[in-house]
Amino acid sequence: EAGAGTGERPYSHAGHEFALVIAGELEMEIDAVVYRLKTGDSMAFKSTLPHAFRNPGASVCEVLWINTAKPSEVKDGA
Repeated sequence: EAGAGTGERPYSHAGHEFALVIAGELEMEIDAVVYRLKTGDSMAFKSTLPHAFRNPGASVCEVLWINTAKPSEVKDGA
């Protein structure tokens, strides 16, 4: 939804992420650097970097989001 996001504090975890903006706008903060993505833009990054996102637009943002992790990066089978 417009204005929605992960909150004020970035977080991190094991793995890698890929995001493709299908519609709308997405503001990504990765390792204290802010990126503004629009429809058709994509990015990939290590999930171990502090990251957060939000929808700065006035309409719904649709994103294809893929998270992956190598078995050796995952603790306790999660």
